[in-house]
Amino acid sequence: PAHKSILVRNFLAKNSTNLVLQATRDFFFSRSKQSLRGCHFEPIEATKRNSLNELKPIPETKFRQCSVEWKKR
Repeated sequence: PAHKSILVRNFLAKNSTNLVLQATRDFFFSRSKQSLRGCHFEPIEATKRNSLNELKPIPETKFRQCSVEWKKR
């Protein structure tokens, strides 16, 4: 599970909180988020452009592989 702490698990259980499993390809976004952390882009276009520049180096085959693995879940 995403939350291993007994304190967190007890809190989630007490409040009947369901966890949503993340898709396999979510790790791509955590990688790009790390490199963009601390940067501020005023116009939304700049944010889109910089995010796309972070995702471009990832090979298309990796995206496809993640999609196939996600469908198997």
